Amino acid sequence: MAPNKSLIHSAKVREVQAAFERWRSSKRHGREPIPPKLWKLAAMLCETYSVNRVARCLGLNHTALKSEVDNRRPARRREASASAKPAFMECTLPAGTITGTSATEYVVELADHRHGMPRIHVRGASAMEVAALIRALRSDGEAA
Repeated sequence: MAPNKSLIHSAKVREVQAAFERWRSSKRHGREPIPPKLWKLAAMLCETYSVNRVARCLGLNHTALKSEVDNRRPARRREASASAKPAFMECTLPAGTITGTSATEYVVELADHRHGMPRIHVRGASAMEVAALIRALRSDGEAA
């Protein structure tokens, strides 16, 4: 797979791409394993960019890079992140808590580099109440 150099424009990424290109051009055999130092460099890029983008940019197998990233993550962080991210969480409020009479349903997606893209469904609230909820969630996330 040929690396796609146009995916990420960063000096650090270009440096890692150059290291991979030097290694690939100096290989004696077609199927030599990637040296641990290069895996480490690629995994470090995944702290800033997605595994998919780094794999495409460096011409690596996505699954192999994902495994490498997961293996390098400390066990404590792996367990905490697995238990801290519920697939679905439903919060119900007592009747009359939200005073809006709107039948409109809102879907709010909050882009957050630490927690992915949480999605919230809100029914029966006004746009102002949804905006207040978003502000409250944002300020809570910034304080943490």
